[in-house]
Amino acid sequence: MYPSASGPMTTTLVTVRYPLTAAGRRTIDHGLDHLADDEDSLIVLHVSLLQNGETISREDLQEAVEAEFGEIRAHYIVRQGYMLEEAIIDEVARQDADYVVVGKTKRGRLQRWLGRLLGLYPDLEAELATQLNTELEVVG
Repeated sequence: MYPSASGPMTTTLVTVRYPLTAAGRRTIDHGLDHLADDEDSLIVLHVSLLQNGETISREDLQEAVEAEFGEIRAHYIVRQGYMLEEAIIDEVARQDADYVVVGKTKRGRLQRWLGRLLGLYPDLEAELATQLNTELEVVG
């Protein structure tokens, strides 16, 4: 990190789904609030889950974000993986992010109940909070 006139440079990583949802737009908007000066960095991350057969390119992600926000000062990253939590944690470490902004996980009542009963769906926010050595912000 290089110091700037207003303090040290900060890196904020925001995670979004593709296609971009209302929650993703709120998450990016919250991440943009962290850009205090020209040295600060925003990284928009989409994790393409291999088990879903997704094939999203970095260009697809950038076009979707810019269609909503116009051209913003951001880096766009698409990672493939089986576990969303692991991919986010790896990318946070790779980018040395100061802040991580994620959307609140939303599941139906039946899916939450089955997930708790069978241990199928880990709590993304809780998992990230215990694994990250950075500030985690959850946008509702």
